[in-house]
Amino acid sequence: MNHKQLILEYLQAGNALTPLDAWRLWSILTSLRSRISDLRKDGHNIHTEMISENNKSFARYTLSTVVTERQGELF
Repeated sequence: MNHKQLILEYLQAGNALTPLDAWRLWSILTSLRSRISDLRKDGHNIHTEMISENNKSFARYTLSTVVTERQGELF
């Protein structure tokens, strides 16, 4: 399973994901932002919240559970 699939499944399970989480879970550090971008390009609605702790800022990603209906089809 590739990193993009791992990240998507983790977010689909209702988890929030930070760079530290990605490092601890899958040793992903520098490519997390790129994989999130790839998932957005694939149509996934991923929300980014900037968090500040101990004078450091980092992103926390979550997957929106909003389902949009158009012409009777879910996408």
